[in-house]
Amino acid sequence: MLRYSTTNAKKRWISHQLELAAIAMTLKKYETLLLHLELNIFTDNAVVLNFHKFKPLNFHKFKPINNREKLLIAYYSNLN
Repeated sequence: MLRYSTTNAKKRWISHQLELAAIAMTLKKYETLLLHLELNIFTDNAVVLNFHKFKPLNFHKFKPINNREKLLIAYYSNLN
């Protein structure tokens, strides 16, 4: 199990940023176990659900707000 508290800084994050960060932390923590598996992530957040459309090839559709989102996009792009 992986548990983290929301810091005062993270309380100002947008909901999709929190969900993407949580998924990234989980994947990093268990990367060695999940390396060769196909994962299905279930979410009700529309941005997280359609994140596959936001890859660098389609940056004209999605402009990252800040460096945090750029890092998350870079991390998720390396997973495929």
